Amino acid sequence: MKPVLTVTPQPFMEDAGLKAVMAALGHGNALMVGGCVRGAILGEAGGDIDIATVLTPNAATKALESAGIKVVPTGLAHGTVTAVAGGKGYEITTLRRDVETDGRRAVVAFTTDWAEDAQRRDFTMNTLLMNLDGQVFDPTGQGVSDLQNGVVRFVGDAAMRIAEDSLRILRFFRFYARYGKGEPDAEGLKASAALAKNIENLSRERITHEVERMLPHPQAGAAITAMQKIGIMQDFWFSDFNQSVYECLRGYVVSRAPEAVFPTLFSYSVWENKADLMDAKIKKYIVLSNAKKFQLHKAVLFVHEHTDSVFKNVYTYGKTITLAGGLLHSSINAKGADTGAYEVLHEKLQSVRVLEMPLKAADLMRELGVAQGPQLGTLLKKVEGWWLDQEGVPDHTKCLQYAKSIAA
Repeated sequence: MKPVLTVTPQPFMEDAGLKAVMAALGHGNALMVGGCVRGAILGEAGGDIDIATVLTPNAATKALESAGIKVVPTGLAHGTVTAVAGGKGYEITTLRRDVETDGRRAVVAFTTDWAEDAQRRDFTMNTLLMNLDGQVFDPTGQGVSDLQNGVVRFVGDAAMRIAEDSLRILRFFRFYARYGKGEPDAEGLKASAALAKNIENLSRERITHEVERMLPHPQAGAAITAMQKIGIMQDFWFSDFNQSVYECLRGYVVSRAPEAVFPTLFSYSVWENKADLMDAKIKKYIVLSNAKKFQLHKAVLFVHEHTDSVFKNVYTYGKTITLAGGLLHSSINAKGADTGAYEVLHEKLQSVRVLEMPLKAADLMRELGVAQGPQLGTLLKKVEGWWLDQEGVPDHTKCLQYAKSIAA
């Protein structure tokens, strides 16, 4: 292969561990592939550093260990090992060709042909390769131009690529959300629509991985709109999804409130007025941690039950959900996006202190002689309500005085 361009050296190319791994594999035997290559071409920082090699897993392991580099056999069935150098892990995969596939997993055979390996990859921009000198190789002849023009194009026949792995439908929209410009590729849309039903055969873990990674990307709103139009997970997305509102929400939380990205964007994307209804449709496709489920439930609750007091909301829901819930309430009920209102809420949150009520049940038992039981809980709740109405100003002494006045 001949390089099609040479990019400006990136900081990661000077990484001692990466240099050691590439040197151990041998000049010309290994090239970087994936996110780091795309990032280098676009002049963007970051991206996973993956390595492709003509060496078999056994040969790669032997070469690395001979150089004193630790090797972990992380995926031998698919030709993958992980080299650990300089405290970092580098995934190394032998060039492959598919022997057979059932739409979820493939049986592969190893090859030494870079072009043959490229033909089994999903998108042209994912076939791009690069060495440590910044020389970029484009086996399909379309990868560089597609990446630079924001075209997410399947390698070869789109339907065949999807038939090899149905997850590629979701990857198509995730990559479009990340790199796309203009409308999604027509052939990719047609093939995705025709094979959309196959998504239901995928594990919920794999679907979750793609959906969560897609939501914060610049073109995620356009991706979701496109998915709805062609029936991709139609029963999952918010039926009144508004692309312009989503884009405003996304832009705001990604840049100003990264801690609220998940509860804000996920909740809006799959919105239902009741938590149990949202739960039901999420469970069909997605697996969430208990912490994330809790955030979604709180966000729904906030939209319906929040007060006009930012202090009360923060006390009840915490700052993250108060922000996420406030953004959702503004966007869902107003049917529009108001960045001015977002900013006002965010500024108020910055000045609100998260407090605990200074009076505890033990204080009431000790100072007022209130016994454990319903009466204690009722009294404490009344004091809490009064304290919240006072925006958390009363201290322990004043809370106790109030408790005495209403307990008498």
